[in-house]
Parts: sequence; structure tokens; C-alpha cells
Amino acid sequence: MPITRKYVFLILFISLSMASPVDSVVRVDRAGHVGNPGPAGSAEQAAFVTVGELTRSFGGSWQAAFAFVRDDIRFEPTTHLMKTAQGVLWGRSGNAREQALLLVEMLQALRVETRMAAGRLGPDRTVVLIGSLFPEKKDFSYADDIPLSLPIEDEALLARVSEHVWVQIKQDGQWLDLDPCFPDAKPGTAYAGADQTFTSLPDRALPRMMISMSIQKGGAREDILTLEQGLHEMVNLPVTLSISTSFAEGEEKSSGGSVGGAFGGLSGGASGKKAKQGLVATYKAALIVKEGMEAAGEFTEKIPEKSQKLAAEDVLDRVWLTFRLTLDGDPLLESERVLFEKNEADDEFPLFQRHSILIAPNA
Repeated sequence: MPITRKYVFLILFISLSMASPVDSVVRVDRAGHVGNPGPAGSAEQAAFVTVGELTRSFGGSWQAAFAFVRDDIRFEPTTHLMKTAQGVLWGRSGNAREQALLLVEMLQALRVETRMAAGRLGPDRTVVLIGSLFPEKKDFSYADDIPLSLPIEDEALLARVSEHVWVQIKQDGQWLDLDPCFPDAKPGTAYAGADQTFTSLPDRALPRMMISMSIQKGGAREDILTLEQGLHEMVNLPVTLSISTSFAEGEEKSSGGSVGGAFGGLSGGASGKKAKQGLVATYKAALIVKEGMEAAGEFTEKIPEKSQKLAAEDVLDRVWLTFRLTLDGDPLLESERVLFEKNEADDEFPLFQRHSILIAPNA
């Protein structure tokens, strides 16, 4: 499936524990520029400033919050809301909806009455906004038969960028426009007429993340568990997947194992081999984000006697996770992570696995 935004989201598989990437306080000035995090810090650590830390540095000034988003967040000509406010800040980029989301979160933390407005930019303003993404045009030599691509003449791009969202705040009983997408924007300037206003984004405008676990036996797929939530509800939270094994009869025995498991040495653990024959193994899987946000399922596998050959439909060929991102029911992105794949006749699914997953949009 083609990926239209290279920074849509990151899915990180990590080992059983992960050290925090930030162990010092990040300093920001009143304009929101990130400073030296201290002797123990680094430029990479400075990127992990939170929206709350940044907002507190503004000293209660909504003007500083607006100036930060306008000057420090690069505009991107996309339409879907794919990032949280924190993702926009960490990536230092976002489309009109995403920039508005970040600005609203900061303004609300400053206790400023805020709402969003949506409308359509006129052709001239759309061209100006697209033009702000590219360096000043320069003359150069090229052959007459070389086609040139001019973004300001791309009809599809113009149509996407013209669908605009910005922020309004209540000042002296009136709504004041704040549009951080334009580099020269000033408080009170609106670049489009508001067709609608809303205090929060409707659910259909928010992307949803679905994580599912599936198995394959004899070419037939079976979905074992599914967890679906709003992307903003899952990002930056530790997602834990654990798989344990029980047997219908006899005792479970282990012939050793190694750390690393199906993900490899950097991403989880697995242990043991099945030494008992003629049993039915039941694998119980649990996917947990936090209380109330979890899913569970199980599947079985026959363990043949040494001289026994199983039918194809009884052989566990593959186990995998699927990550699917949707918006208003439409698929945006899909990615898979294989947990087990049977390549040799004696390949066996591990008795125990535990893995941690972190979903971080444009982090």
C-alpha cells in the first residue's frame, strides 16, 4: 500500500524496558525557542519538550503562543489530521488542521476562550501559501524538452490547500482570528471566510488506529484479537503484547531459549521449545494499553507425535500484527509486523512472548 506521508506515524518495537529519552529540564524562551537543555543534555533531548512545558514558558501570553506556531511550525500542504499536538511540536511541522490543533491546546492551557474556524481560501491566497513552502525562484539553464513541475499550478495541490482551518479567540466580547499558517500573519487577520466554527474537532475528523493479531493455518487466516481507538488516545502510551501457552494434557517442558524472540534481539523476548508431543497447545494473547483499553484472544496448535504428520489446516504457519490507520472509515495506511513464520518443518512458535510497542506520530 503506498505511503503518502512519510511521517504518518512511527511504530516502535522495543525491549522489555525503555529508558526515558529525557533526563534533564528543557529550557525554552518566551517565544518558544528551545534552548540548551543543560550539560547532561543534547540537541536530540531538546526536541522532546512537551506542549505543557512550552506553554508555561510563554508567561501567560497568547501572542507568544501564536507567534511560536506561526514562526516555528513549518506548513505542510496536506489535508488529513494525522498528528497530535505533541507530534506537531516534535516534528516542527503540520498542515492547517494540525497547526490549529497545537495552537488551540496551548491557548486553552493559557485559559483563553478558543474555537476553530473552517473555510476555503481564495485562489490568490492558496498560491501564496503554497509558494511560501519553496525557496525564491531562480533562473537556470535546462533543455527545452525537460518538463518542469510548478506546485502553484498543480490543481490537486491547490484544491487540498484551499481547504483551510484556523483559530479564533474571544477578546473583548469579539472573536479574533489567528491564522498561523501564513508567515506574515497578524492577530485579527482572516484569510478566508468562516463556513463553520467548532470548539473541538468532530470524531469523523480524527484518525483511528486499529491493532489486530492474526494467524494463518493451511493458508486460512483467522483474526485473534482487535483493538481500535482514536489515534490521539493511543500515541505515546506503552502498548504491551504478551502471549503465554498452556497445554490440554501433560506437563509443559522447556528446552531453553534465547532473548530476542520473534522480533529479534532489539524487540522483545521469547523463551523455550515444546518438548512434549501429542498435545494441544493453547496460546493466550493480551494486548493492553491501559485499564479499559485492552483486547484478548487465543488460538490453538496441535503438537504431533514424532511419527505423526499433521493436516495442513492444523499447522500454524504464520502469526502477525496489523496496524491500520483510518479516517472516517477510509483506510489511510496499513503496516504489518510478523511475530512468527514457519520456514522449516521443525520451526515452532515460542512458549512465551512479551513485547512493548510505542506509537508516536511524527515523533
